[in-house]
Amino acid sequence: MECATCLADLYPPELIAHPEFDPEDTLPPLYDRYVLLPSDNEEIVVNFLVELHSAHLEQWAKRDQERRLSGETRFADEDPKPEFPLIIKQSNRPNAPRFAVLPNGRRVLILDGQRVYFLCGITGVLALEEAKAQNRRRLGYRTCPGCQGKHLPDAAAPTSDVSTVAASQYPSESCPKCLAPKAASYIAEGPDHRRCLLCGRYEYAAASAQLTDQETDRNEDAIASMLFAQGDLEDRFPSPGDDFSEESDDVDLEGSPAEGESGDDGPTGLDLQEEELADLLADTSQDLADLGDRMHKPAFELFVSHHPLRKKLIDVALRGADHSESRMALWAAAGRILGMCAHSPNEEESDSISEWLLTLSDEDLSTLAGDPDARHPLLQHPSPDAFQSTDSLLLPLVKHFKEQLRRFRSKEAGCRLLSRDHGLSEEALRSVAIQFGMLPGAIPVSTSSSPQAHAV
Repeated sequence: MECATCLADLYPPELIAHPEFDPEDTLPPLYDRYVLLPSDNEEIVVNFLVELHSAHLEQWAKRDQERRLSGETRFADEDPKPEFPLIIKQSNRPNAPRFAVLPNGRRVLILDGQRVYFLCGITGVLALEEAKAQNRRRLGYRTCPGCQGKHLPDAAAPTSDVSTVAASQYPSESCPKCLAPKAASYIAEGPDHRRCLLCGRYEYAAASAQLTDQETDRNEDAIASMLFAQGDLEDRFPSPGDDFSEESDDVDLEGSPAEGESGDDGPTGLDLQEEELADLLADTSQDLADLGDRMHKPAFELFVSHHPLRKKLIDVALRGADHSESRMALWAAAGRILGMCAHSPNEEESDSISEWLLTLSDEDLSTLAGDPDARHPLLQHPSPDAFQSTDSLLLPLVKHFKEQLRRFRSKEAGCRLLSRDHGLSEEALRSVAIQFGMLPGAIPVSTSSSPQAHAV
């Protein structure tokens, strides 16, 4: 009989203190397990259980003898021999927390056999094996006030030329978070930031407030080359090195204005051009990253949509029927066309649009991908080389198809079923299977550029 409770809840205290049993009478039940409380007398409890077990054993022996003499032994398994119960001793001592020391001297709290909890630095739960792998290098033997482990570097001598901060860098500063001296608790983790070993606070070095003249000139040249086409400024503005001494008589630098003209009539043409330049610089102050996002925006919007044209272009890309270098320009042009359509093209019209786009050259696709209403020339007429690769969009999708194909024993059947679910051709899914070695065949490779790009 199964039980795991204390003895006082099962039997009267008088019976436990003076156990007397008559084998002919009905005995109290004998359980498999008993819980011994700290207040129980072990000797009395063991003596009581011995007497009770002996009485049950004597009654069972009589029943077993009767069964054997009468020949009715087929139900003997239903009356097993009584076994002496298991005694469980309960302790009032609470479970003391267990700690471990990592290879670098840091002390952590053991949660279970697989996880530990950090007591200093950036506190958190981490796997034991991962914690040991990340904390192998010892920086010093100074006691840490957070975990009481000996892993902090010595305040007097630096342990490394790169990772240790000298005490002279922080003569009297302290960490704003844990108020520990920076000279003893901060280590350099990169060229521009440091980390506190006690609280995990990061401190970044302030960038230089002034640029050198050479850096300023390079920035101005880069902005000018980005905003204007080559030769545009030279045609409109005189350079500082031009020699005006050989100019025609129409330009007189030292003489008075021509007859019939007055210096106060209005700004000169050069002043107007400078004002236009200032307005253009103010309107096109976006950085290259923002311009790139705006240029690729139609392609990304098309890729996250559910339009039939998106499925058609993905199918073409998986089969390698397009040109890898101009694929982003192709998607941007398709997205620009969808944004300008008055109605959403159906599946048949999407096929026609994709087939027509595949016949265009890289320059034509870049022109279609541009925004004629944009003020920046890079957005109006983007260069074919300005578009980035489509790997960031296609690779996660290809890996998703790979994981789905792995579930099928027959890869051919998997390609057929998945093509129906995703609206793609079987050839596209078969190309993915061939690429990862699931099916035999040659890996489809798209051409690097369109044939029109090399036409003479």
